Amino acid sequence: MEGKALKLAWLVVAIWILGIATLMFAYRSSITTMNQVSELSNSIDDLKYSMFQEPSYRASQTGDQALKLQLIHALRLQMAATYEQNWLTLDMGQLLYTTDQFIEQMKTFLNNELELIALVDQIQTLRSKYQKDSKLSNYYAKVGTNVLAALFSSSESNPKVFRELDQLFVQSEKLPALQKKHLQHLLSKTSSLLGTYAQGNYVIEKIMNNSIYSQIALVEREFHDQQNQLVIGGLVFSGLCLLALFGVSYRVSSVQSIPNQPVGAKQESAQTDDQRTETPKAEIINQNEALAMGNDEKGNNEPEIDLKAMLESLGDDHESVCMLLQVFVDDHTGDTEKIAELLHDSPEEALRKAHSLKGVGGNLGAKKLREAAGNVEQALKDGSGSVTELLAELKIRLDKAIDEAQEFLNQQQNGG
Repeated sequence: MEGKALKLAWLVVAIWILGIATLMFAYRSSITTMNQVSELSNSIDDLKYSMFQEPSYRASQTGDQALKLQLIHALRLQMAATYEQNWLTLDMGQLLYTTDQFIEQMKTFLNNELELIALVDQIQTLRSKYQKDSKLSNYYAKVGTNVLAALFSSSESNPKVFRELDQLFVQSEKLPALQKKHLQHLLSKTSSLLGTYAQGNYVIEKIMNNSIYSQIALVEREFHDQQNQLVIGGLVFSGLCLLALFGVSYRVSSVQSIPNQPVGAKQESAQTDDQRTETPKAEIINQNEALAMGNDEKGNNEPEIDLKAMLESLGDDHESVCMLLQVFVDDHTGDTEKIAELLHDSPEEALRKAHSLKGVGGNLGAKKLREAAGNVEQALKDGSGSVTELLAELKIRLDKAIDEAQEFLNQQQNGG
């Protein structure tokens, strides 16, 4: 009976270990995906806010906007890889679909901006080329004026702009062949671009009303609910297993009686046990101390960024990994100093930077960086006085992660 009960107890323990391991795997997958969604949300917000700048300033930031869009695309690929590999994660098909829509709409918007910049540069080049010819120079000046009028004037003036472009086209028929070709090619390109750019407000409206914002909020809420359910499920499951063990123990104690043992035998047995346990105490303590020291040394040498996991999640795409690491180095260098400066002037901005660092740490596989940033974020939320000490730990983790990222980028640039 005792052997059967022992086997049953071990079976319960094995079931508990298997169940808890499954729940922990699901919880870890949920946290990883949640950090990716959070970083995607921050990147989209950052890109969206840049669209509200003045047109002249926004045009100069087109290159940065294109880089941010590439980062969003890389995050989307990383989320898709995580979703495909983890069968316990929530359904993210709709979020991935709306992210693709947002990326396509932003590409259309940025292409219009880039084509406009190229057109303005071409007008300036041709105007400089024919500056000695007052007639041609005046034509190109009119083209530039009409472009500005079409972009910044009311929509009622657009028909007048296109009529003047048509008049310039008629006047170009009287020019020599080469000059005629240059001017007519520019007029054709201008008309085509203005027609496309006129739809820019519609594109911006689609971007602003894209369902990706509500979809991200829905997914984040679902992940929070899943994490709570996993924790509650783990507690309930552990409780049931503990009750099962108590039941087995109670059944054995109620069926099997404990035999009496002479006092002398008890004393001899106790002495023997004492002799057996006294000797290895020092050895056990020494082993624990040595093990702790070994773990400390191992922890200090452990890399901050899990580059291997990043490469696996992106299908061994070194270019995307380099892009993510470059954006990380460019956007987050000196964040701890910025957070320290913002503690009194703008606590909300400091909290946002700490939250962003936590999401970046999750995406890079930098567990210690994510944990340090999360501690700073929680301390800022709670108004704790230990923010300074936590920032010191965060600075160590962030500097180490940036050094590792820069080292990897240098290796890739040198063909390593």
